[in-house]
Amino acid sequence: MPGTKQLEFRYGDYLYRDIYYGMSFFAGQEVVYENDEPHWSMVYAGGIKIHVKEEARTVYAFRRYALRIVSASHPYWGAEEFRDHDFVYRNTHKGGIDRFQGTEKIWRADDELYSLNYSGGIVRT
Repeated sequence: MPGTKQLEFRYGDYLYRDIYYGMSFFAGQEVVYENDEPHWSMVYAGGIKIHVKEEARTVYAFRRYALRIVSASHPYWGAEEFRDHDFVYRNTHKGGIDRFQGTEKIWRADDELYSLNYSGGIVRT
C-alpha cells in the first residue's frame, strides 16, 4: 500500500505483520497469523508531541528500549513503568491477551513528550 511501512517475521506456521503510516505521528495495525489465518490483532495510533519534533530520535530510542522490557502476563506492550536519566515511560492497560486496551506515554520531568493509544485481542469469526 502506498505510503506504508511494513515489518514481517515468520516462524514456522506463524507470521507477524506490522503495517503503519507516519513517523512523528503514526497509526498502524499488527496481526499474528497461523497458517495464513489471522488469530490476533492490535491497532495503535500516537506519536511525539509537536514541540519535541527535533528530539524524535532520542524519544523513540528510549521508547524502543522500554518496549524490550515485557512481562509474560502482558507480552503485547512494554513495561508498566521504566525510568532512565530524565525520561519516564508509563504503560497503563486493562484486559488480557484476548481483549485489551491501553496508553503509553513518555515524559521528561513534567513535560509529556509522547503518547500512544492501542487496543486489540484475539480475532474471532
